[in-house]
Amino acid sequence: MSFNSEVDESPKKFRIDISECESEPSVPAPRPRPNAASRPVTQRGVKGVVKVDRKIRSAHSTPVAPKRTAAALRNAKSSAAVRKLHLAESKRVPPAKVASQPRPAWDLRGRLADYDEKLKTNDSEIHLLKREMARLQGFEAAAIAASALQSELERAKELQRTSDQRIDFLQAHSSKVSAKLQEEQRLSLQQRKTICEWEARWRELECVRDELAAKVHQLEGRKRQLQADLESARHRDVDLVDQLNKSESVRRRLHEIVQDLKGNVRVVCRIRPLLPVEKQEGKALAKMTIPAANTIEIEPTKPTEKALSFEFNAVFDSQAGQDVVFDEISQLVQSVCDGFNVSIFAYGQTGSGKTHTMQGPEVPDVETEGMISRSISQIFASMHNLQMFGWKHEMTAMFLEIYNDNIRDLLADKKAEQVQLRMGAGDGCDLVVSDAKTFTIERPSDIFSLLATANRNRAVAETKCNSRSSRSHSVFTLRLTSTNDRTDESHQGRTQLCPST
Repeated sequence: MSFNSEVDESPKKFRIDISECESEPSVPAPRPRPNAASRPVTQRGVKGVVKVDRKIRSAHSTPVAPKRTAAALRNAKSSAAVRKLHLAESKRVPPAKVASQPRPAWDLRGRLADYDEKLKTNDSEIHLLKREMARLQGFEAAAIAASALQSELERAKELQRTSDQRIDFLQAHSSKVSAKLQEEQRLSLQQRKTICEWEARWRELECVRDELAAKVHQLEGRKRQLQADLESARHRDVDLVDQLNKSESVRRRLHEIVQDLKGNVRVVCRIRPLLPVEKQEGKALAKMTIPAANTIEIEPTKPTEKALSFEFNAVFDSQAGQDVVFDEISQLVQSVCDGFNVSIFAYGQTGSGKTHTMQGPEVPDVETEGMISRSISQIFASMHNLQMFGWKHEMTAMFLEIYNDNIRDLLADKKAEQVQLRMGAGDGCDLVVSDAKTFTIERPSDIFSLLATANRNRAVAETKCNSRSSRSHSVFTLRLTSTNDRTDESHQGRTQLCPST
């Protein structure tokens, strides 16, 4: 028996080829021996040694009929005939057992023939057993090989399972890698598209840069031209500033001359209109006419009397507003900025409208604000215009009240605190009010706040014409100090605005 096994390299394919080749060993015909019945026979097979006791009969052996065996022995003349018969008997299928009759004790030949027959039968059976043993040994080797192959198969199956798991893992990993690769490809395409867009944008920006470079070159040329023009304008500006300073000096001199020609003391007359209370009572204005801008005539109340005529620097009827009155005194306010002292006061009997003219109502508007507010606004406007000529200004203010021969400070912390009046000491002022508080003014709102404080501290009383008629004389003093570093000039102007005297 030969056993061949081949294992394919593929983990799922195994091939087993088993071919059984049996060769019949040639068994020589046994030689008849006289002591064959008493001695054991030893034969060697393929593997091992088989001993057969001639006295023991195999259970599978089939006894030969005595007649046939005896006839065969009588006809066998030589050992060759016996060998041929033995080969034929060994190839024949043993028949079923047949009960044999025992031979008589005197038949030694027959008994010897029976023993020879038994020996042949046993030899045949031994040959068959050897063949069976060889076949079984082949089967055992095949079983061992099959077991080994089964182990190899199990290992191959385990390897196959491991390989399948590895393949599944690699397939899943391959799917992930494929998806990631697709995503990377998509991102790559998107980035390429973005790069193309940026390249197009870059080319556009390069075109814009070239255009801007051309414009910059053009503007640089324009800048050089403008710098040259600016330098020329600066020279002209210096000349113009000098001319403006000279013209400002000329303006101040001419303004002074005009004011001197108009008179250092001026008196204007303003006719107060009827109050609502007076209209309800049926009162009327006095009969008067204004024949000229500076003349007023009062008609006589009796036929025997003559008309009274008065001349002033200006006369304002009852319809004239606050702005018309201020136009007449605005030039005097300008003189304060030029370094002159100016006093503007309202004079008249109680209820004639002095406080209204100078300060306006308690809640003034653009049309009804008084001379003090308008003067302050004009002074600040003039200060702003004079800054271009190099003038710097510093303004201070104080507010006094003369009541029952006492001088009181309306801007003091305590209501109407009394102060003292004394002679000045070489500062261009004849009289100085000691202990009076002065406040630095930086903006017009500071003035209005001081006026509100002064109005709360004034002495007032109710009259038929006014519920808060002033019972005293008040003086608002505003001092303006001006300096010019360009021309080394400096002067000080002062205005005193008296709402009621």
